[in-house]
Amino acid sequence: MYVLGRARALTTLAVLGAGTAVVVGGSEPAGTDAAPPSAPPAAPPSAPGADASAAPERQPRGQRQQRPQRPAAEEVRLVAQPMAAGPYTFGTTPEGWEVQNNEPFAVTIGRIGETNRDPASFVGKLVIMLDDLPLGGGERVTVDGREMVVRDNGDGYVTVSVATRPGEPQGTVRVQFPADLGWTRDAALTFLSSVVVGPDAEVVHG
Repeated sequence: MYVLGRARALTTLAVLGAGTAVVVGGSEPAGTDAAPPSAPPAAPPSAPGADASAAPERQPRGQRQQRPQRPAAEEVRLVAQPMAAGPYTFGTTPEGWEVQNNEPFAVTIGRIGETNRDPASFVGKLVIMLDDLPLGGGERVTVDGREMVVRDNGDGYVTVSVATRPGEPQGTVRVQFPADLGWTRDAALTFLSSVVVGPDAEVVHG
């Protein structure tokens, strides 16, 4: 994943629930996995009396291991419901997701019912961080007059980034999200645009 580090102990749990729906585009999320390679041809029949279970199935040499595929997730629905989590305030929040950790240096948000509830784990979750690095490479877009960058990390995660506003701690806000859990590019950009960074946010130095 592009965002590095581990969160500390769980401090607050907040459920993101009902509110006014925010209409976002239905574009497909960036960074989805490539289609798996076609299966190798079937092996010839075993000789009479041979134990077919004795020889394990061989994988084609050099074939890239595929990430386990998750069941198709329902598209994330944002609601116009302001919420504070540690030093951050969100003007729009994802319905059906909950804050699992809100430290000064990182906030993690996961789906309600997700089995991985470890507050120190970023896997399969939305992560919000502030660092001192430039926006970096990727697709540049403008949302509400602010330049943002969409970066496909190539590992099933996408990061959207934007410079902080005047009056906020100086740095770059990054929101990393799993592309296979219903987050579209437009939804992530809308969410990022609503993030307000408080004075207690801790900058992660690159």
